[in-house]
Amino acid sequence: MRWAGAASALALLLAVVPAQAERFWRPQALLAAFFEDSEVVRADPLVLTPEERIVAEAIAKEPLSKEGYTIYVALSGARVDGLALLDEVPGLHEAIGYGVQLDPNGVVRRQEVMTYNERRGGEVRMESFREQFVGKSASDPVRVGVDIDGVSGATISSRAMATGVRRSLALAHVWRARHALVSDDSREAAAGAETPSARP
Repeated sequence: MRWAGAASALALLLAVVPAQAERFWRPQALLAAFFEDSEVVRADPLVLTPEERIVAEAIAKEPLSKEGYTIYVALSGARVDGLALLDEVPGLHEAIGYGVQLDPNGVVRRQEVMTYNERRGGEVRMESFREQFVGKSASDPVRVGVDIDGVSGATISSRAMATGVRRSLALAHVWRARHALVSDDSREAAAGAETPSARP
């Protein structure tokens, strides 16, 4: 698997990870695990237009604080094998790094915790929790207490991971819409997403 334009994006992501954080995945290793059968993984900057931000925030159910994000696109020839977002969300005291892999239709294939530095709540790394996100799409709530069971004693971390997955679904939807990969049904589902709120 080759890396196309990903080096600088990966270097920047590594630079923002606190030195004291417990690291479980390095960005390049996680992307390789996500897309081991793909020919190339390309880092594709995504700067949201005002219209795209409205759509993305409706799906994410939260304001998006950054001007732009990086979508990692796995390719085999001209075929899109999948997408990924590597990012971080606030935990109780520290940021939690995470990665989400999505299929070409914008459905979650896998979610991983990349870095974690809270004293409690590390159980969000357990497969029994993470596998709840598999199969989720932009039309799903992806909320703790609704369609996700939180980890006992790790409510904030559980909600943070759900937030990260919703964000990934939202940004993948925008990227796919730009590249004419979003079906009419998906557009309607996104249009019907609830208004962003501060709820987890």
